[in-house]
Amino acid sequence: MGKKHGGKSAKKDVVCSCKHVTRADIEAAVDAGATSMADVKRMTGAATKCGKCKGRVKECLEQALEARTVMASEPESAAATVGENPLVIHGIYRHFKGDSYLVEDVARDSETGEEVVVYRKLYGDGSLWVRPKAMFLSLVDCEKYPEATQHWRFELQHVESVARRA
Repeated sequence: MGKKHGGKSAKKDVVCSCKHVTRADIEAAVDAGATSMADVKRMTGAATKCGKCKGRVKECLEQALEARTVMASEPESAAATVGENPLVIHGIYRHFKGDSYLVEDVARDSETGEEVVVYRKLYGDGSLWVRPKAMFLSLVDCEKYPEATQHWRFELQHVESVARRA
């Protein structure tokens, strides 16, 4: 995947061991719009089980927000991040054909070691599905699907809380 704020080692930097959330996961949540601990908890699951990681999660959130602010003030850096499609655990995604899905987790294929996204249909029977992570985050093949209206095969949706509306 593309370069993250913390570089290659950020992918292996586990911040919440209960939910297996890495620094890169928190950075992806910020890239997808997280601005608070509540957002990070909802989008990644970090600090929602035992709570021992709360300080580390908050520190990572603050660093990612600061890095995002710096990148926004540097046009060439901001341009470099355009084109990434973040994967957010517990994020709701819209498939380019219209249906919605909840990302449950990322797993590895036992034979190939390839990362796969585990996701749930938010319609019908609510069944679980898997798809290779690279394919899940890929661009829509516009030659095969010229009628497609979205850029990515699955796009993260920003779903406003009904409880927060006043």
